[in-house]
Amino acid sequence: MLDPGFLGVDIGSVSVCVALLEKTGETRRTAYRFHKGKVRETLRALVEEIGPVPLAGIGFTSASPLLMRGAAAFDTQVSLIAACRRWSPSVKSIIFVGGERFGLIRFDREGNYRGARTNSSCAAGTGSFLDQQARRLGFAGIEELVRRALASTTPSPRISTRCAVFARTDLVHAQQAGFSLEEICDGLCRGLAQNIADTLLGGERLELPAVFAGGVALNQAVKQHLEQIIGVPLLAHPHAPIMAAIGAALCRAAEYRDGAPVVLGPDLVSASVEGEREYFFEPLVLSDKEDSANGVKRFDYAGGRFCLPSDRGRGVQVGGSRRGARRTNGNRCRLHLHEGHPY
Repeated sequence: MLDPGFLGVDIGSVSVCVALLEKTGETRRTAYRFHKGKVRETLRALVEEIGPVPLAGIGFTSASPLLMRGAAAFDTQVSLIAACRRWSPSVKSIIFVGGERFGLIRFDREGNYRGARTNSSCAAGTGSFLDQQARRLGFAGIEELVRRALASTTPSPRISTRCAVFARTDLVHAQQAGFSLEEICDGLCRGLAQNIADTLLGGERLELPAVFAGGVALNQAVKQHLEQIIGVPLLAHPHAPIMAAIGAALCRAAEYRDGAPVVLGPDLVSASVEGEREYFFEPLVLSDKEDSANGVKRFDYAGGRFCLPSDRGRGVQVGGSRRGARRTNGNRCRLHLHEGHPY
């Protein structure tokens, strides 16, 4: 009989990602599927695909609705960092590009958390934007757009990716100007890469090693253009689209306490949203000693460290509920993060 594992789930704007991990943190099974608005049905299908296996715990990212009984939610950004550091312990930058959001997480040379940037609420310049353009060009899927973009060997037209309306106009102009489909597809991917670089970096240097996560990380045309624009290589794991789900499972495993396992099956998928809506990560330990004069305290975290403002907070609360949050005294504590956190 298999040892009980940990299930991680990340539900985004366009897809459902599921990862089953061993107690050691090794990935046993993964599944990824576009939900097309049918989130619960897609999750149930993925659970059936993975099969009836014993589980020691279930972790959801905080951006996901808690659709499984007994699940705990973990901040999406913390989950993403956990997975990236599991794969690349010395990571200094994480670029994430998903269906409707993209962002950048930075660490300093010692591995301390520096901060994060994200795009606006507009989905232009994201994975959904490319999917929309692929349909507009009559392709069956994004794979055809990427294949044609990689086949282009001549200069591509300039296509706006900051706005879907402007992109449509640019596509029409490019077709009227005689550009091939390969050149147009390449122009779309280059425009997306430029938008990501301008929004997240603005000409600033990206610290290495840098991990590229999210579904768009597997788009080789976008990845190549982005590397050319920022001038540094990006590391993209084969599991890039489901890194947050892997991280949620890692977070659940890190705070695991002995208990009776449950069997994974479609009956665990709730008919309504249930579960604990606290966002916490138990193994974070806050030291009373400040690292610098600007009020930064240190968190030990899975072999690395976070630095978070100790006094100003900005959405970070330690211990208790959101209303009754207290400052820690250096003991092991829970880190509560507001829903407005970047991811």
